[in-house]
Amino acid sequence: SLITLLILVIVAIIVLYFSIDGIIRSRVIAAAANSTGQTTTLDSARLSLASGTLTLSGLDVHNPPGFSAPSFVNAKSTVITVQTGSLLSNTIHIPSITIDGLTLTLEQNGLKNNLGDVLAYSRKQSAAAASTTGSGQPGQSRQLDIGKLTLRNVKVIANALGASTTLDLGTIEMDHPTEANGRLPKIADLTTEILARIAQQIAANPKLPEALRKNLGNVGNIANEVNKVLQSNGKNIPTSLPNFGNLLQKKKDGK
Repeated sequence: SLITLLILVIVAIIVLYFSIDGIIRSRVIAAAANSTGQTTTLDSARLSLASGTLTLSGLDVHNPPGFSAPSFVNAKSTVITVQTGSLLSNTIHIPSITIDGLTLTLEQNGLKNNLGDVLAYSRKQSAAAASTTGSGQPGQSRQLDIGKLTLRNVKVIANALGASTTLDLGTIEMDHPTEANGRLPKIADLTTEILARIAQQIAANPKLPEALRKNLGNVGNIANEVNKVLQSNGKNIPTSLPNFGNLLQKKKDGK
C-alpha cells in the first residue's frame, strides 16, 4: 500500500541519515589510500548538512614499507566547507579546506626517502586522473572546485641515522588550486600539490640548521624547481629529496 511505501521510504531516509558519516569516512579513507598508495586510517567524519561543513578527525597515512616510523603524515582535524547541492555532481564546489595540526615524518633510507616515494606514487595517480577528465567513464574521480586550501600548524620531523630535527612550517595557503591546462584538481592532484608545497617549505625554511642546509647541497635548486612546478600547474614535480643522512649523523656526533 501507499502507506507501507511511505513508511519504507522514511525508514530508508533515517537509516541513510545515521549512516552517512560512516559512508563518508570509508570514502575518505579509500581516496587517501588511492592517492598515496599507503594504508590510511581516519578516526571520524562528521557532516553537517545544515551548515555545509564536513569535519574529519585523526587522519593518518601510514609510512611506506622500508621506513621505521609508523606514520608518514597525520592531521588532527580537517574542516571542509562544501556546497551540499554539488555533492552528487561531477564537480564538487568547496569554498574552503582547513587542515590543522599536520605533521609529516621525513625519513631517509639509503638514497631514498619516504616523501619521494609517496610523491612519485601520487604523481602517477594524478596523471591517471587527468586521463579520465571529461571521459564520462563510470566511477571516474570527481573534480574539486576549491576556493582556498589552508594548512595550519605544519611540522616536519626529519629522521635519519638515529638523529632527528623538527621544522615548524607554520601556515601554508593555496588559493584556487588548479592543474595542467587550468583544469580543476582531483584528489590525487591535490595530494601531489600539498606534498610539493611541503617539500618546497622544507627546502626554503629559514630555521633549517645551517649544517643541514650545506649537506643538502642543491637545496636551493630543489626550492626553485618546486616553485617552477607550482607556477606551471603541477608538472614535473621532483620525486625525491637529496640525502640528508650525513648531516644528521654529524649533528648526532656534535659536529
